Amino acid sequence: MTSGDSAVKTERLLGRRLITALILLPLALLCIWGGGRLYAALIAAMTIFLVFEWTRMVVGAERRRAFYVLSATAAGATFFAASGEPAAALLLTALGGFLGTLFAWPRPSPTSWPAVGALYIIVPAVAAL
Repeated sequence: MTSGDSAVKTERLLGRRLITALILLPLALLCIWGGGRLYAALIAAMTIFLVFEWTRMVVGAERRRAFYVLSATAAGATFFAASGEPAAALLLTALGGFLGTLFAWPRPSPTSWPAVGALYIIVPAVAAL
């Protein structure tokens, strides 16, 4: 691959990202303006997308047991946070990070990645609610 091919590929990817942003921006603003459950659903969905990306970056594959544990943890934590129970949300986040780490343990990747992901991704989502 030449540097020219790389530049074209980068421009294509940037173009896709810009189009995606232009489509998602009004949707996100609508959810923020609507507030309540709509906003909480947006935060939950974005948190699960972030867990998906985190899993792909750290493990190299998105469909591992720890991904499902952290996705369920993200959904549950955002539910508790939106219901006015931040302590329960944080407790669930810690439990999900621990369980995700247990499920990822036999893998050759760093064994603490689910716990770190829970702290890095889910705790800020709880704080946003």
